[in-house]
Amino acid sequence: MKFYVDSQIKEGGRDRGVVTLKFSMTVGTEPSVARIFVAGSASVSGSDEDVHMMLAGPETDGPPSLFMKIYQQAYPTMYLLCSSLGIPCPAPGLVRLNRIAAAERVEQ
Repeated sequence: MKFYVDSQIKEGGRDRGVVTLKFSMTVGTEPSVARIFVAGSASVSGSDEDVHMMLAGPETDGPPSLFMKIYQQAYPTMYLLCSSLGIPCPAPGLVRLNRIAAAERVEQ
């Protein structure tokens, strides 16, 4: 079974040393057996350089470090949900296996 991840991260607000981000991710299967939607917000605090490092990916076409941390936190809940419903569960490293096809960058 193949899985796909559709995700978004948008800046929700910026204050001195703190950036609030809104995220959403949909994990689905092909063929379409199940689809899981997770959304929320995350805050990153620190110096401008630290925040920039969290928002940048380790590779130019890879996911940002912050998104990987969000996925790692959301994964146990997705695993338990899939297990209890008897549907296939995505792999913990699913996001690392994929590349970002297109990204929208907004700079202030």
